[in-house]
Amino acid sequence: MKTNGCKPISITCRHLALGCLKAGLLGEGLKTLDLDKNLMTSKRVRNSTPWLETSLSMIEIFAEKGDVKNAEKLLEELKEAKYISLRMYNSVVDKCFNDWVDNFTR
Repeated sequence: MKTNGCKPISITCRHLALGCLKAGLLGEGLKTLDLDKNLMTSKRVRNSTPWLETSLSMIEIFAEKGDVKNAEKLLEELKEAKYISLRMYNSVVDKCFNDWVDNFTR
């Protein structure tokens, strides 16, 4: 993007990070999320449906991988946006617990 003279915005970084995570590129996804932290983002964008749904999708991927630390970081962002529910927390715990049980029973 930068070579074409375009500047990434925070929602672009979110979608790129999600794409990296879906492709199994955890390191690249985390680097892209770090870029997002340095960008100014309005409250309106942080409360938009694309932002929130992308964040929720990333939480689910982190939970499936057992990466509770990164899932919790994103859950905190959703909590600040007042988009959090007990169901979301249960989803993270359930996925992490199921992975733990699967590994334990092998």
